[in-house]
Amino acid sequence: LELDAKARDFLVEKGYDPQYGARPMRRAVEKYLEDPLAEELLKGTLSGTDPVRVTLEGDKLVFSQKASAAGAVTS
Repeated sequence: LELDAKARDFLVEKGYDPQYGARPMRRAVEKYLEDPLAEELLKGTLSGTDPVRVTLEGDKLVFSQKASAAGAVTS
């Protein structure tokens, strides 16, 4: 995974709570990164072989890949 600065900042913002510090980070990574990424892999819009680029569009993380010789689909 390659997260750009905005995507990383988004996860930090969602995963930090003034009362609990960074304890909610695991849930934020799961909710905003792992679960949506798994859905894209299961749908076949991403291949499991090429690096995935993560960017922020609005309030949503977006996953993409450069097309490889095998013809990976960009999401």
